[in-house]
Parts: sequence; C-alpha cells; structure tokens
Amino acid sequence: MIDASVIMILATVASVFLWTTLIFKIVMSPFAIPTKWKLLGILFVFALCYIFVPYWIYSSFQLSGYGVPSLIMSALFVGLCVMYALIKAAIKRYDKKK
Repeated sequence: MIDASVIMILATVASVFLWTTLIFKIVMSPFAIPTKWKLLGILFVFALCYIFVPYWIYSSFQLSGYGVPSLIMSALFVGLCVMYALIKAAIKRYDKKK
C-alpha cells in the first residue's frame, strides 16, 4: 500500500516537471506579452498553493498524519494537469487562426 507521504512526494516531483513544461509552453507561445504574464501569474499562484496550503491544513487542524494534505496536493496536481491541457488547447486554437 502506498503511504500518504509517497503520494505527496510523487505529486511534487510530477508537478515540478509539469511546471517546467508549462513555463516553456507559455514563454514560447504566440500569445501577447500581457497574456503570458497572466498565465505565469496563475502558475505562480499554483506554486504558492503547493507550498502553503498543505502545511496550513496540517498545522491548523493538528492532524496526526499526512492523509488530508496529500489529497489536497493530489487535487492541486489534477488542477495543474487541467491547466496544462487548457493552455495546450489554446495554443493549438491560436495557431489554427493564423
């Protein structure tokens, strides 16, 4: 059985790879500069959520294990995957208009 800390570690490692890919996709995209900054800002907010939300929940509710924070990190990872899919689709749609 997979421990909750393993899920947190896997979600964090996969998120770093996904963040790197998203940063390159955003920077190399044909979008206007203000749009790129907005997307990078949203990505920065996701990074802050990864850092602060699980710890805040762990310390606020004085949990004895990492089950709930690992579920939250998994949900944030799913949100990051959705963001990746939406940006990829928007880039394809933008390229078809040209």
